[in-house]
Amino acid sequence: MSSHHFVREGQEPALFILEATHYSVAEGLLEWAPLVIVAESALEEVLLWGIKIDVVLAADDHTGILVERLADQAPIKIFSAGDDVVSTGLQLLGSMGESAVAILTSDFSDTIRHKIETTGHRLLVTVKADGRKWILVSSGSFKKWYQASSLIYFSDKTIAGGIPGLQPLNEGFEVPEDQWIIIQNPKPFWIGEML
Repeated sequence: MSSHHFVREGQEPALFILEATHYSVAEGLLEWAPLVIVAESALEEVLLWGIKIDVVLAADDHTGILVERLADQAPIKIFSAGDDVVSTGLQLLGSMGESAVAILTSDFSDTIRHKIETTGHRLLVTVKADGRKWILVSSGSFKKWYQASSLIYFSDKTIAGGIPGLQPLNEGFEVPEDQWIIIQNPKPFWIGEML
């Protein structure tokens, strides 16, 4: 029996590279050949990976230069990102009909989170940053099975108070036993786990 999966085009999450991390972080996400968007600041490093790039978000005055520079990546689209690469990229993904995106960055600050929450709320968003995978829960409901000793993190630590048995540990919370973690929250929130 074959273990191959069939994925229709547009079903896999797009990959939005804000900052180049190690190729190993992106490798699993590239398995199904997703739409790849790269911020200009990460472009040189991503080109070294030898992958196909579909879209580059560039500074206003660099688009012409990049058309020449990226001729071997054709067909490729180069868009001006203005001063907000995050919002521009998420709006572009929405306009292209994408339903999910995985974002690679090392800066997962409150500013970045807020931009994603306000611009990307129609997308299923996962962020890989600093050794953690963060999921934006904008639906108000989250449910996942966790094994005992798993570490989970929250953008708003008060959410953890409503989950029975979680033990504070460093910046996160340890799951005391194998269990479903179920969260109902009317406002968008982020839940994270180690990569």
